[in-house]
Parts: sequence; C-alpha cells; structure tokens
Amino acid sequence: MMVVGNRRSWLCASILAGFLLIGCSSSDNPASPASNRPFNPVPLDGAKEVRPDMPLSWRYTPSDPEGVVTYDVYYGTGSTLIPAGTNLPDTVFSPPLPWEDNTTYRWKVAAHEPGGEVNEGPVWHFTTIYGGTWVYSYPQSAPSPRLYHALELSDRTLIAAGASVTNENTSEMLMFHLDRDGVLLWDSLYTDLRSAADLALGASDAIIAVGQFSLQNRGAAARMNEAGDIEWTRSYGTNSSRFNAVILPSAGGYLFGGTHWVGSSAKAWLVRADDEGAVIWNRTYGPSSAADSLIDLVETSDGGFAFCGVSGSGAFLVRTNSIGDSLWGYQSSVGETSPAVSLVQDTDSTLAVLIMRQSSPSSPFAAEVRQFMLEDGSLSVGFNLPGSAPDRRGQIIADDDLGVTVVYTALSDFMGGDGTTSAMRLVRLAPLGTRLWTVDYNPYDPTWGYGLLQLAEGNYLAVGATRGSPAADIEPIVVKTTYNGTQHPE
Repeated sequence: MMVVGNRRSWLCASILAGFLLIGCSSSDNPASPASNRPFNPVPLDGAKEVRPDMPLSWRYTPSDPEGVVTYDVYYGTGSTLIPAGTNLPDTVFSPPLPWEDNTTYRWKVAAHEPGGEVNEGPVWHFTTIYGGTWVYSYPQSAPSPRLYHALELSDRTLIAAGASVTNENTSEMLMFHLDRDGVLLWDSLYTDLRSAADLALGASDAIIAVGQFSLQNRGAAARMNEAGDIEWTRSYGTNSSRFNAVILPSAGGYLFGGTHWVGSSAKAWLVRADDEGAVIWNRTYGPSSAADSLIDLVETSDGGFAFCGVSGSGAFLVRTNSIGDSLWGYQSSVGETSPAVSLVQDTDSTLAVLIMRQSSPSSPFAAEVRQFMLEDGSLSVGFNLPGSAPDRRGQIIADDDLGVTVVYTALSDFMGGDGTTSAMRLVRLAPLGTRLWTVDYNPYDPTWGYGLLQLAEGNYLAVGATRGSPAADIEPIVVKTTYNGTQHPE
C-alpha cells in the first residue's frame, strides 16, 4: 500500500482569537437561578461521535410566555468559554465553521429575559467524531483496477468496489474492505462478475452488487456479507443484458436498472425483485429507434422511482410510479451528445442530474447539473461545473444542507480551470446552485474520480483510479476529505 497522506486539523487559533475580541470568559457571566435555566441540549451532554456540521440547540421556558427572550451561546475547548453567538432570537446556533474532528467542546447558553434578568444554563460538553483525512492508493496485480462506488458499514468501515478491466469486453469485479483510516482489511476479485457497476447496503450490512455475468452476458445481482462471501447470485434478462444501478426501495426488496435487448434494440430496463432476488415485475422503456441504457436510479419521496441514462447519444430522465408506470420523461435536444450519468432527489420537489455534455465526439465533456421538477419533469435550472472532463463517469449526491456535491474527472491546472492533467474534482453546490467550493486531487498524474459518498461523520469519501507515470500501472485510489473538501494539514 502506498500512503500519499494521513492528515488531521486542529481548531483554528485565529477564529478563537476573533471570538475573544468580542466576548469574555464564562466567569464574567451573571449567575442564573437554578429554577429557570436552558435545558435539553442537543447534542446531549456527554455525547460522542458528533458530526462536524451539527448545530447546537436547547430548550427554555420564559418567565413571561409573551415576552421576547434572546440567547447568548458560549463555547470553547478549554476552561474558558468565549461568546460565539449573541442576541439569538431562536434556540438554535450553527457554528460559522464545522466543528473540528476528534475534539471535545464545552458550551452553555445564557437566556436574556425582557426585564433584564439573565438565566444561565449549565456547562455541557460533546466530542466530535474522529474524521482524519487521508489518500491511499492500492497496488493490484490485476490489470487496470478502478473503483466506481463506496459504502459505509454500520461499524464505520468501508466497502469500495469496481472492476479490473482487461479490455472493453473483459473485466472482473473488484472489491475492497477498508477500516475507517483507509487501511486495507481485505480485497477480492470475483471472476464470474464483470464489474461492480453499483452497490447498495442492505440489512445486517449485506452488500448488494450489480453488473453482468462474465460468461452468460446477462444482468447479474449478488448479495454478499461484510466479509465479501457471496450469499447468492441471480441472473436476469438475455444475452448482452446488464445492470448499472441498484437501490433498496422503502417497501422492501430490490430495484435493479440497466439495459435489456429486445430484438435488435437496447432498452432502458427496470427489474423489481423481492428480498431473495425473485422477480416481481420488470419493464423496458424507450423508443424503438434508439439504443437506450439506464445508468442511475433513485426512489422518489412519494414511493415512486426515477432513472436517467443515455438514449442514442443524448440524456434522458424518466419518472415512474411504484409499479413502474411512466409518469413523464425528458429527452435532451436532438444532436446533443450528453449522457446523464448520475441522479439524486435533492429537494422535496426537484431531481438533480449530472450531465456530461460533449460538443463533438472528439472533444472533452463539460460537466453540468440540471435540476428538474419532480411533479412534471420541467427543467428548472442548469449549473455548469468548472473545467473540461476527459471521462464521462461521475456521481452526484445530496448533501446535508439541501445542496449537492459532485465528483468527476477534470482537466485541471489546479486553479479550477482547464489544463493538461486529469484530476479527481469535487464540487459542492448550495441549494440555489451557488458554487461553494471546488477542490482537485492529483496525488499522482493522472487521477480519475468516479464515485462519491458522504460519511456518517459528515466528511466525504471519493473513489477512482490513478497512475503515477505513463509507464506505471493503474491503481485504485480512495480519498477521504473534510466536510469542506480539503485535506487536514500535516
């Protein structure tokens, strides 16, 4: 294993100094009557493994229900608590920056009554999760290994999977199990399965992988335990059928999506299966004149489904009800080369799709997020992502603040623009499409970004592949970042 970095960050002294300029220590605050104090803190007093984006909240019973109460929040990591928020109108406080990893914070609240009385609460404390960042590559004897997707198990260890690619028609599924610090626990190559095109996590940490059988060329689904042992495999469809996506619907069982051949035409394909993989229903979609491939799918908030992919050379998006009946569809403009490669429901009323738009077959892609209304499929807005992309793979996920985060491969000069180097690029968009940050990772040259996961602690995990030099072998790579996409300093 080659270690590129293993970094942590600590509380920024400049931020604390800024707070000190506007406040005082906890010993300067008036005493509070024990009978009327802030209570019910969130996080709970003594809580551990708190996420770095967790806001503080509490409850308070005013002396006068009609009066206007304001609050001051104090916190710190030592014996002195500094004012962080003053004259707050509500019983909630969001820190200006995420909490630091693996740090114990002490905090309290002072409630200001209309008559001038100040009721100060007790000092509470919580400890944030350890979220050390790192970058690892994993040399393999198998040819051209790449990682496409990742899962986080209940014990916070990680599953990353993809394929070892011999050529366009020959590949084998590759899977890694990593501890939370990126140390390889085991890896396995599954010769009967062509690739882990997508993963899902079931009950008791069961891993569901989909792709295509190597010999049968049929759609394949496999359920494995956390040790990587296959519990069952199922095949679906006919020759040249394959799965590209899997989800576990809230009603139980599985929904697989991919491509199925009907006569001489390829169709987008959904298969609804029970907990053991037996087919409940299956549907194909698409015009008879185009080759359609379903690439990604989601369950919508109303219990239906949506899927995206490529029809001919253009993007499509379809929304269905819970039994697969089509409710509406979107097709990109005629002549537009723009596969839709990833999909997420980002708000209660919209779907966000990652489009890799290409001006000509010989030119790089331009990454774009298009947002569609869930109700009728109308295009709400589009956001161009920075740079050109030499690869059409990528993934979009919804983050905790109702925005989205995207990973893809970009031609990078490490200044957010085009260059000659392929880098793994992460971009985070706020709910209205404002670009919050763009970060490139290129520990080796080139590096490709394929899959993305937001961990329970709030930080990100990106997977892909890298190569140290033109003569070097391709190696799988996993990058763990902070909540803001950065690496901790040494």
